[in-house]
Amino acid sequence: MQKLVNGEWVGFEGELVDGDVYRIPVGQGGWEQKTYQTPPEEIAPIMVTVNLSETQCVLGTEITYNITFSEAITVPFIVPISVSDRNGSHITNIGCTVADGVATGSFTMAQAGDFTVTNEAINYHHTVIEAKLELTEQPWLRVYQ
Repeated sequence: MQKLVNGEWVGFEGELVDGDVYRIPVGQGGWEQKTYQTPPEEIAPIMVTVNLSETQCVLGTEITYNITFSEAITVPFIVPISVSDRNGSHITNIGCTVADGVATGSFTMAQAGDFTVTNEAINYHHTVIEAKLELTEQPWLRVYQ
């Protein structure tokens, strides 16, 4: 690797800093020029705890939920949370309103089976919440006929 110093290319093996212009050899005698950018600092994930009123129920039972975020975030609209079955197939969305780091509500499953919410599902709307969301524990609900 070479670094551009005072308008001249010099051999370089140290650490690059933000804005350094450098080049790396490519192909037969060619060079690829780049400008180094310091990687953005990683934002710590927001931990999400989901509590359901039941872990098992019969079809048609109303389940209440309480979702607590480790930070007091507020989302100005209803956030759909994708619920999937044991095979990872999307089953339904449950809409929740997040205010001051808490979401509460209820839902009724329209079919029997085992259902959950995954880290991938809660991070689907990452454009609204910049930090990554991470479940403290994956919730499961078994619904019988």
